[in-house]
Amino acid sequence: LPRNGTFLDVGTGSGILMIAAEKLGAESLCGIDKDELAVDIAAENLKLNKVDPAKYCLKSGNLIDEIYEPYNFIAANIFTHVILELLDDLPRALNKDGIFVCSGMFAENKKLVIARLKNMRFDILEIREQEEWAAIASRLTKRRKA
Repeated sequence: LPRNGTFLDVGTGSGILMIAAEKLGAESLCGIDKDELAVDIAAENLKLNKVDPAKYCLKSGNLIDEIYEPYNFIAANIFTHVILELLDDLPRALNKDGIFVCSGMFAENKKLVIARLKNMRFDILEIREQEEWAAIASRLTKRRKA
């Protein structure tokens, strides 16, 4: 995560990734979750961890439907089928050379996500597996033309 960068957490849940991003130097944070209770929990956790409210926004909504500006770093710790759905809109929400990290998928499904990312002009930076879970770090190298 670049210092003073922007960070988006899709499916923020408890807000833990937003808290970590802020501690690593992110200047601007946004978390989105379709579950309004998760958004409330994330808000409480950000407050408990003394994250400056001027640095973040929390939204309730479907994936990145309500995101209108690009970010340097996007994280999504969600199921494979949701990651695949997210990928359709991801390039508009990610800066050129932006980093996308997805996790929460079963390792057996990672090939689907990797193929789709490569097809969308993402470079695969790293793949990690632990037990039955997988995570993929990728970089957007060239935006698709609208």
